[in-house]
Amino acid sequence: MLQFMLAKNIERVVGDVNVSGCHIPEWGLHAAADNHPHKMIELALTGNYIYHEDVVDIIRRGLASNILLKGHSFRMSNYAPPEFYRPLIGSRFDNVKGYGSEHVVFHIRGGDILTPAHQDYYPIPFSYIDAVLENTNAAPVFIGQLENSYYAEKLRERYPKSIFSKPQTAVEDFETLRRSREIAVSISSFAWLAAWLSHATTIHLPVAGMLNPVQRPDIDLLPLEDPRYKFYRFDEFKWNATPSDIETLWQNRKHALFSREEMAEIKFSAADRTRAKSRRSRVKLYARALLTLSADKICQAACSPLKWHGTVRN
Repeated sequence: MLQFMLAKNIERVVGDVNVSGCHIPEWGLHAAADNHPHKMIELALTGNYIYHEDVVDIIRRGLASNILLKGHSFRMSNYAPPEFYRPLIGSRFDNVKGYGSEHVVFHIRGGDILTPAHQDYYPIPFSYIDAVLENTNAAPVFIGQLENSYYAEKLRERYPKSIFSKPQTAVEDFETLRRSREIAVSISSFAWLAAWLSHATTIHLPVAGMLNPVQRPDIDLLPLEDPRYKFYRFDEFKWNATPSDIETLWQNRKHALFSREEMAEIKFSAADRTRAKSRRSRVKLYARALLTLSADKICQAACSPLKWHGTVRN
């Protein structure tokens, strides 16, 4: 979905671009791959250092005629405002309802991240849940991966009077979040996207793990210009699912709110830390675009029909 959003933003800026190869039926999105008259060489975009303005410039200069998005590049500057995407992303689950302003909906990311699957993804600690509840008058609702696990068991013990959403498909969970009025995001691009696309009045976001620019300076999913957001302070932390790591999930900690000015400074510092790597990636991209252009012209010449000035016998 995030690749689709980047592609649609490029199309929005350039105009004469065809987005194809997208198949996300859960949201009514389907764009079949084009059938080109000749085999076109693709310029593949990979990694986290993709910038839409570079892609736009490459297209306008005619340096690539076929671009393949393979990376994600989680970066706010790569996306149009959420208002642009909302009409594009439908849903076949019209019966799914969100929660009103009397509830705050916490997304629970469980499953594989309860194990040492990724150091920058981990379950939200209970101290974050408590901090959100201190900043709202809404009653908690928990939705997501609530199947039997050590985390879900502890969660039900700690918040016994809360609403625990019945098991649903991932898309139904997404739509429930998207249609709720107050949302507490987990450390998850899934929950982040549902909240960002929503019409929620308040969105609580933990500046933790992959969402923390101090920890992942190559990622920027902090919408500072969006007044709906409250940003919660976390220390840098690498998750390995050790007994001591798991114990931190239940410990009492404070998560003060960041001001917009503090968040802007953190984002600037993260951009400064990645400046050299970003510059190298951009230089390599233009070099690959030039090589792709040359290869594509050779391919077009080789695939063009031959013109004969004689007699063809069979």
